[in-house]
Amino acid sequence: MEMIQTGYRLPPPPGCPRGIYQLMIHCWNPDSNHRPTFKDILDTLAEDPEGLLHWSDENKAVHESSSVLGSDLEAGQDLYPELQQIFVKSKMKI
Repeated sequence: MEMIQTGYRLPPPPGCPRGIYQLMIHCWNPDSNHRPTFKDILDTLAEDPEGLLHWSDENKAVHESSSVLGSDLEAGQDLYPELQQIFVKSKMKI
């Protein structure tokens, strides 16, 4: 619980595209007033399903198996570090 309170969020699972992880991060906002509603989530998923599932070559370079669903969790540790740290930074600003 202490890690969550300091802003830690789980890294994305291997094979998780940036758009999906970004949605996950928004759902984990420490301020419940800033979390998306179910309608917001549905709209996001319906808006551009192909875009949400896009996997860039840059992300593939992070770890050789980071783009493979079911890989070891360590493969996703270094994906999207700026998203993983978003609440650590916002916590500092408060």
